[in-house]
Amino acid sequence: MNASILLTVSNAYFMKKISKLLLLSLFPLAALSGTASAQTMELPGPSDLGYRFNYRNIGARLYALPPDANSKPTVTQADINRFLDELKPHLAALQQAIAGRFTVVSASGANLDEPYFSDQRATGDVAFIAADFGNISNPMDPRSQLAYTITYNKVNGKYVQCLSPDAQGTLRYNPENCNSTDRKARFATIFFNLSGLNKVMQMKNVDGQPLSRDAVLRNTVFHEFGHLLGMGHEMNPSGPNDPYIGYDNYCIAPDVYTNTSVMEPGVTCRNLITDYNSKHDKAWLDANYRPF
Repeated sequence: MNASILLTVSNAYFMKKISKLLLLSLFPLAALSGTASAQTMELPGPSDLGYRFNYRNIGARLYALPPDANSKPTVTQADINRFLDELKPHLAALQQAIAGRFTVVSASGANLDEPYFSDQRATGDVAFIAADFGNISNPMDPRSQLAYTITYNKVNGKYVQCLSPDAQGTLRYNPENCNSTDRKARFATIFFNLSGLNKVMQMKNVDGQPLSRDAVLRNTVFHEFGHLLGMGHEMNPSGPNDPYIGYDNYCIAPDVYTNTSVMEPGVTCRNLITDYNSKHDKAWLDANYRPF
């Protein structure tokens, strides 16, 4: 999507508008402690962000963003290109997992340019963007995270985001822009941050063991695509919750790992790959995006 929409939104907009929440980022990196919680439970699955994606055809775009000023000269374009190649098998796994609910087709536009969707082709584009935003110390800036998703609609001829700042400047669901009926989301950008990945890989999983890079990337791809569909973070009944953050113990270890939602904010705290196979994730998808 063109720079006037994509880069302006991802940089200046978020720096001004995010106060205490992270917009659909996987989890705050600072929250990872590397120790498992003594409490065990089966969590209830995804919350609901309030909107849905408008199309069953996904126009997939793969793009390697030029290095950010914060990442030069340590990170080169070749590094980001290799990062995109590293993401590709996990995007292929995603395509296989959503087959029967969605069809991946050619994108409506090229690179990051318009058009971003096509009603005639019943297709909404999703840009999977490999990037490196360097060392950003502000944890409220989504560019400091491993990944984040921005979902858009076009209302009255203008591009709008499905989440907008409230009176306190906190990003919240805006039903005037997107909803689950007549104003569904039409396209999205999903950013994957190489610097964020490198930070995560220095940490331990909930069992105190090294993290698997493949598991982290796989879970991240599925988690962020879940946000595109309207899936919010999994909730913890015993703690403060917010669909844009989830619960405050990001590395909690549920007693039934096979039921761990990929929408758990700390899903990368474990090496288990869940895709959308947990009973809660499957039930959410069945209720909102029935198989063909």
